[in-house]
Amino acid sequence: MDLRTLSYFVTVAEELNISHAAEKLNMSQPPLSYQIKSLEKELNTILFIRGKRSLQMTEAGQLLYRRAKEILSLADKAEEVVKEAEEKVEEVKEEVKEAAEEVKEEVKEAAEEAKEEAAAPAEEAAPAVMSYAEYDAAEMQTEVTVETYVQAKQTWGDGVARIY
Repeated sequence: MDLRTLSYFVTVAEELNISHAAEKLNMSQPPLSYQIKSLEKELNTILFIRGKRSLQMTEAGQLLYRRAKEILSLADKAEEVVKEAEEKVEEVKEEVKEAAEEVKEEVKEAAEEAKEEAAAPAEEAAPAVMSYAEYDAAEMQTEVTVETYVQAKQTWGDGVARIY
């Protein structure tokens, strides 16, 4: 039993006439009759009492009709849910794609900025750094200045302290 067969059964049950049901389903009457007989055989029960021009549903047919309507309704809802989920997935894919493009641009800009900073002269990039030679020269200058101060103080006295 499949959804198509259940759909055929529901149409026949609503029309209570194979010819009218076949017309509604856009098919000929013999294949529809065959489908209903195959369903009865599969379920091992009679679903319709056949008259000359109309059908009457048996108790089993009425039960199957109610369940078939529920099943077909659930199948339709499931199909809708799947379509909605697919649409959501597509939306999320687009959002992720847009976010990835934004990140890509930000990374590109950051890389350009880092490249520019790396290209700046060493004095500009780190002005507080001095070479060993510069350090030695500054240290010698300090020693010379202290020696000069001491000599000047010895020569001229306390008045030198005010000059330095």
